[in-house]
Amino acid sequence: MASIFALIFLLAAIVLWLRYRRLITEIDDLGAAVDARRNVLLAKRVNPSVQRLFNASLKLVEENSQFNKAKSDHLTQIETTFGNIQEAVLILNPSNYIVLANQAARNLLAGGASVNGQRVERVLRSASFLDYVNRIKSGQKLPRQEVEVIQDKSQFWFEVSGTVIVREGGGERISLFVLHDITRLRQLEKMRKEFVANVSHELRTPLTVIKGYCDTLVDDHDQLDGEARGRFLSKIQKNVERLHILIEDLLTLSRLESNPEQLRRSEVSLGEIAEEIRETFQRRLSDETRRIEVLVDEALPEVIIDAVKISQVFENLLENAFRYAGDFTKLEIRVRRDLNRPFVVCSVKDDGVGIPEQDLPHLFERFYRVDKGRSRDRGGTGLGLSIVKHIVQLH
Repeated sequence: MASIFALIFLLAAIVLWLRYRRLITEIDDLGAAVDARRNVLLAKRVNPSVQRLFNASLKLVEENSQFNKAKSDHLTQIETTFGNIQEAVLILNPSNYIVLANQAARNLLAGGASVNGQRVERVLRSASFLDYVNRIKSGQKLPRQEVEVIQDKSQFWFEVSGTVIVREGGGERISLFVLHDITRLRQLEKMRKEFVANVSHELRTPLTVIKGYCDTLVDDHDQLDGEARGRFLSKIQKNVERLHILIEDLLTLSRLESNPEQLRRSEVSLGEIAEEIRETFQRRLSDETRRIEVLVDEALPEVIIDAVKISQVFENLLENAFRYAGDFTKLEIRVRRDLNRPFVVCSVKDDGVGIPEQDLPHLFERFYRVDKGRSRDRGGTGLGLSIVKHIVQLH
């Protein structure tokens, strides 16, 4: 009798152990399915409680998959929309991690590489922008603000606006920021201020001289002899001429900038223009050992240009050589075709003192002078090469 009970107990234990093993296996399968975000097939006969757990879990897996797909599609749509916007757009989560950055933002922050998932402090160096971000996230309603950004040792200026977006049903609050690049405007404003300051300085110098000599002629007219009056009048005449040239150059620059359609184009020979310029300037060389040469490609056709303005380009370049490299022995004007591109290359080259390398990037800036003191003494306005640049750009 005891052996029968022992046998029944053993059989019951085996059955329970088998059910337990099957339950553990089914739960393991369910866990693996949840981790893999996929469905799993159950055996036909399963415990009702386990079946309900399976059904609920798989429903959650399905809903989570649909949510993630909808979220991914939504972000893709947003990124596609923002990708066509020129302004840099950033979406940040509450911890300042970048949820989304459009192409303009990626170009600014990482040379076009993805920055999603990184903290904005690591990829954007701007204390003023980070302060703006924190104030927006705290709930403040702020107007657009100018911020300075330093990237790769370069300085940029942006007009930034931002807002907090609260998702439906509450949840995580994300922040959206739009950065409009105003670096070019800042640079132009700086150039304008520098230009006004330079013009004021350039006008003030001859005007001060003229006023001083005029006051002396008026106040001390009776005490001045004829020689002194003549010398004073010569100084006045020289500075009036300097003022006249300066104003003419300023007006020329203004016309070139404000009316780009003013070119009067026609088919002309650049070789003939260069030869005319050579003859004009050759007369100014009293020393026969000094010469001006013109080298023109024989097969060069006529070109469609504004002959008067291109002549002014040559004249300004040669005038610079005469004024600042007066010790040259040979000055060469060369006109040739560019064999690799549909261009004609014109150059003016002398064997004078040359230009320091550090000054080369600034040669075409208004009022820039390599030797500022001596340049004024020689009558230069500092605008000749700026005029050259504008004429060439118009062509």
